[in-house]
Amino acid sequence: MRDDVRSGSTFGRAFGAALLLGFGVWAAAPLLVGRREPWDATGPFYSLVMVLGGMLIGWWQDGGYVAGYFGAWAGQVLALVLLPAHDESWLSLGLVTTGAGSLLTLAGLALGTGARRVYRKWWGGGAIIQRWRSIAPERWFLLGFGSLLVLFLLFLLIQPSSVGRGGR
Repeated sequence: MRDDVRSGSTFGRAFGAALLLGFGVWAAAPLLVGRREPWDATGPFYSLVMVLGGMLIGWWQDGGYVAGYFGAWAGQVLALVLLPAHDESWLSLGLVTTGAGSLLTLAGLALGTGARRVYRKWWGGGAIIQRWRSIAPERWFLLGFGSLLVLFLLFLLIQPSSVGRGGR
């Protein structure tokens, strides 16, 4: 089967997993971060859960972008409707904000699918040592520098902000 042709069961599995992810982030937020809405947490709870969950689904289902996006969106809307303490008068705004938030899941799906494809390419044939030896030394420097830059940017993203807490 070609890579761009998807079966109905693959679509259903990606949709179902993303539906659980979207519903789960809203159901778990009061328990894990003490806030009713997951994006009101003091750290990047919502964005990390949606991206990492999307990465797992992308690794597992390899390219179920449409199913993953709409599944995450439907799960969040379902949580807004079914979970207590959510006012129905805000549902129209919730449709827009959760749709935008589901783009994080879409980014995670792309990262997970890409990671799976890289994994298959590099480790699929068992010749990783020969491939590492074939990399030029100047590329090793760029790989190392790029990795450190990514770690630095992640540190800046995850570091708690003093905004809104009186500068403490």
